[in-house]
Amino acid sequence: MSKQSFELYQREGTENWMVRYYQVVEGQGRKLVRKSTGTSDRDEAERVARKLVRGQPVEKQPKAKPVSDGQVILVSQLFETCRTTIWKHHKSKETLRSTIKILNAMCGHESIKAIDRAYMESMKAQLQPKYAESTIRRKLEVLSSALRHATHCKHPDGTYWLESKPMLPKFDINNNRERVISQKEEAAIYAAMDARIENEPTRAWRTFKIYYMWLQDTLGRKSEILAVNDSWLEEYKPGKWVLNLPGAVTKNGRPHTVPLTERLVATLPKLRATMLPNGNFFPFKPAQAWRWWSTVRADVKKQSKGKINVDDVWIHTTRHTSATRLLKDPRNKIEFVSKMLNHSSIAITLDRYAHVQLENKQVLADSLDAMNEGRGLD
Repeated sequence: MSKQSFELYQREGTENWMVRYYQVVEGQGRKLVRKSTGTSDRDEAERVARKLVRGQPVEKQPKAKPVSDGQVILVSQLFETCRTTIWKHHKSKETLRSTIKILNAMCGHESIKAIDRAYMESMKAQLQPKYAESTIRRKLEVLSSALRHATHCKHPDGTYWLESKPMLPKFDINNNRERVISQKEEAAIYAAMDARIENEPTRAWRTFKIYYMWLQDTLGRKSEILAVNDSWLEEYKPGKWVLNLPGAVTKNGRPHTVPLTERLVATLPKLRATMLPNGNFFPFKPAQAWRWWSTVRADVKKQSKGKINVDDVWIHTTRHTSATRLLKDPRNKIEFVSKMLNHSSIAITLDRYAHVQLENKQVLADSLDAMNEGRGLD
């Protein structure tokens, strides 16, 4: 950390953000300072931290007004209520915080009774130029979850804050058409990252490249791999390692064990040499990882002079690509690939990758054609 920089962190078992930074003390030089920001809201914590680093007085921002009998309840007030109740132990607080920030900007000033199906349709339309359909759905599901909570909350006179929750808009999401990265595109992606490593040796591009490799070889989700900690690794026999993901970081809440490929095992010395004090391998926040990935995509287009375009490739696409490649090999049983994906049931895998299974069945049909050659109707 430089003299004017700071780092936010949360102690285990607490919600409020702490800040650590260096302060120049007369006669003592630079001294590491740790203070509480007094808030569990990340945006407010950053505001307080900047004031503390500059030595400025910190005035508390007014919170959303508490709900009282007969008062119009704003969406922003409902979010604050949910944050301290049903979302208190949310496992993806960073993502939730980011989503609430976006939703508050769109409808935080509105009464919760003003949010109907038509209003949510208009929100969907506003989000479409920037986000994929599945991402928009997840954001509006957060709003829907809050409105559902409002139907269970009562005023002192016994009336509910909201009589009924509006239906979500319909979303045109077809997972079977999700993008698959070609071998040529993959080579260009690695070339772009290698160029960044060479041109910007002081930045964490090598670690980001390793992060990309872990996404590919574990079939993990972005947030799961970002959270990987050295304590989650186990050498179950000489030279063979597994990653034990706790349920707290997986999408379905179930612990998940993933065997590591040889190339991932080869990255462990580098990761352990640069890991964070808490044992985490990757120093990126979700938003930061996305920004770095956007840089890689732009580099691919620039280096190929527009001949290779991966603008529609997301970080999650690596997971789908690896699963598709595994399933295209008939030797790999779908139940094992389903376990690698940590799907809750094999039915999810069968539904999502039905197009791959059809290709495999076509191979069998072609084999039957070969065996029946010369034995047609005529």
